[in-house]
Amino acid sequence: MRTRPRLCAAGQDHVGVASTSRIPDPGAGSTEGSAMIGQIPLGSPLMAPKAPASGGGWAFRPGEATATRAGALRATVICAVLFVAGYALLWVSFYPALAQGAQATVEGVRNVAFACGVAAFGGACATAYKPRLAPYVAPAVAVLGGVFGGGLALAFEQRYPGIAMQSMVVTSVVLAVLVGGYTTGVIQVTARFRAMAMIGAVVIALVYAARFVLWLVDLRLPVIHGAGWGGVLWTGFIVLVASLNFAVDLQRIDTLEDRRVPRAGEWYVALATTTTFIWLNISVLRLVARVRGT
Repeated sequence: MRTRPRLCAAGQDHVGVASTSRIPDPGAGSTEGSAMIGQIPLGSPLMAPKAPASGGGWAFRPGEATATRAGALRATVICAVLFVAGYALLWVSFYPALAQGAQATVEGVRNVAFACGVAAFGGACATAYKPRLAPYVAPAVAVLGGVFGGGLALAFEQRYPGIAMQSMVVTSVVLAVLVGGYTTGVIQVTARFRAMAMIGAVVIALVYAARFVLWLVDLRLPVIHGAGWGGVLWTGFIVLVASLNFAVDLQRIDTLEDRRVPRAGEWYVALATTTTFIWLNISVLRLVARVRGT
């Protein structure tokens, strides 16, 4: 029997109750409590964390509150706002020069975007192994990801005028479908669904690893580098896999309370959702560029 996900009712479930829930005695050595802490898989293909419980990474501190669904949603919204701020900041700073055809500005934007992308990737990977850094790293990754996405969109804008707005519209539609489908129960994140998301991410990683090896011997994969419909289909597959992973992240937010992890877990899953969104945003931008270039 299909059940309605709880994500849509998160604001009602935590008024004065779950948001202040605490673990009575984190040092009591309860095996049940230790089992419930467990691991919060990030979902994002940018990360492959070890179990956060190992080495005390998620061990409760005295008097520490547990993570809540409402808190995770709040952290995710904050990251989304920071992403938009980073995106807008780059456009306000560089678009006037781009509109005047300053090629040096375009090269500078690409370099800035690349540096921010590398920094965001590094921060996300570091947090996968040091989960308590999440409250500090997640906002930084959101801003850096916004600058990264905005820089790439600005570079594409020179070749395909209007592509930034087109990619924003497509991304917004995809997100609306995913969030709406999940909250209404149309999208059911089952074990098979999660397996498909993971397999898709692994396939993409293997293909790009093969691409790198071939690049070392000066060979190219036409399906990736080509400008035809093969490239469009490949990029469309990446968008699909990113969308599946975003739905998995929604489920992780929705079921966070069941895992009974410390409050930092709210930012951990927010970071996961943010990295998946950055991946989705860049993939949609590349897909629109491929379609327009075909």
